[in-house]
Amino acid sequence: MKRLVIIGLVLLLILVAGGNLFSSSLRVNTDYNMPIGNIGVNPNVSFGAGVKFWGIFLASGAVYTEIIYGAENIFNINGFRPIGLFSYGLGMVIPLGNISLIMDWQNFYTGAGYEKVDRYSDSYKIGMAVNLSETFSLEFYSRTLFNFTDNALSSNFVNITDPEETVQMIGLGAVLHLF
Repeated sequence: MKRLVIIGLVLLLILVAGGNLFSSSLRVNTDYNMPIGNIGVNPNVSFGAGVKFWGIFLASGAVYTEIIYGAENIFNINGFRPIGLFSYGLGMVIPLGNISLIMDWQNFYTGAGYEKVDRYSDSYKIGMAVNLSETFSLEFYSRTLFNFTDNALSSNFVNITDPEETVQMIGLGAVLHLF
């Protein structure tokens, strides 16, 4: 009987937490990431989605594309090429009025769209978000990639030789809050 009560309480807790998770806000975002100090890393654009739960926590993921330059337009952008890099992780969005403090920790992986998925590196982000309306905000942040794997050292996305090196990037993102 005691075991049945404990299982019932755990299931009730999962239902309450799950209900709160899915009643929270869903968001989609796109980010422009520019490397600082590492000329071997090209600027890239990421497309992601996330769900904010329990008021301040955020579970999110993104896929990354490389920007191909050389077109005859005002931005000099010829197109985007998937680089097979994706990330997911947990973060926090701490509201401070119309401005929010944002931070996250994400694992990066290679192999998006391929047969094998390999760990690439760890990363963390810290920055701020400016809410322009109930459904739209802009993010300004710094992301640091670190703890690179052998797979990352042999890839052509970053130009590093030591797994202890870090890659610093600054980013600008647009976030659409769906509900």
